[in-house]
Amino acid sequence: MRKIMAFSLLLCILLLVVDNVSAQMINWEIKQHSTDIELLEQEVTNYVNNGYIPLGLSYDNVELYILYVRDPDFGMEAWSIEWYENKTEIQNGITDNMNQGYVPTGITYTGDLFYVLYVMIESSATAWQLIPAALDLDAVHDAIQPYIAQGYLPSGITAFEGEYWIMLLHIPDTTAEYWKIEAYETGRHGDEINRNIERGFFPWGLMYRSDRGVDILYVNFK
Repeated sequence: MRKIMAFSLLLCILLLVVDNVSAQMINWEIKQHSTDIELLEQEVTNYVNNGYIPLGLSYDNVELYILYVRDPDFGMEAWSIEWYENKTEIQNGITDNMNQGYVPTGITYTGDLFYVLYVMIESSATAWQLIPAALDLDAVHDAIQPYIAQGYLPSGITAFEGEYWIMLLHIPDTTAEYWKIEAYETGRHGDEINRNIERGFFPWGLMYRSDRGVDILYVNFK
């Protein structure tokens, strides 16, 4: 059975107005969250009301983590989290939400459920894919490259049953032109994320890994 929680926001299309927008000005944070539904609602809503967009989603076998990014050019009207028990529920759930204007931006497996994070933004996706690959970043690149060539963009990463899962979206009017995933030791990823932001890469997804540290998904926009 699928359970849903969704929360409407009182935000305008633009979350923040600044005089000069540059990659260096993008603020981000990885926030540890409770899996208690009421606490999670309060915690995420507080961040969203302060101008942060929930993007990446990960579970480290203890706590739930969300990657937030604060960007004045990223319009958002609402967010939601849904959880599913199997691949069929994921397929139906993501498709239903996309038909309502939501875009899936994060996915994670908690050992018994799949959590999917959604946001409602100006640019809506027209199609999506969930592609498995070996737990190796080179294998991930090879697995999704045919979809990248068709205009898909990676938007979420997780692991399930010894495989790397990559969620991809087809967004016709996106200005994204490059993506990459980098692996870091836990605790050292902060400086590397800031360094990539300075180079024009937008942190979009994350995955905590039991065999090492944390993987960060980046997207580069024109």
